Amino acid sequence: MELNGLLGDPILKGILDKDPPGGLLMFSMYSLPQDESMANDILRLAINNNVEIHFANENFIIQKEEDIKKLRKIRSFASDISSPIDQLHNLINST
Repeated sequence: MELNGLLGDPILKGILDKDPPGGLLMFSMYSLPQDESMANDILRLAINNNVEIHFANENFIIQKEEDIKKLRKIRSFASDISSPIDQLHNLINST
């Protein structure tokens, strides 16, 4: 079963809540909702129901609360796509 997009999130939450599988394979951590609160709800629901989430693209597994912090750090790092040259220019000109 493939769940992707806006309609997949409520379905995924329902599966994790009502009939949790032993594990879940997702293509990427970016398959989670972009809204951090919604993504955290899904991740915590999985953890609370002992469902491991495997993210194939990143070779990353969510098993415990600490993993959510790691995932958040990776996602925030990857979301900054600004140019390092522009960052340096802004830093130099701001002083």
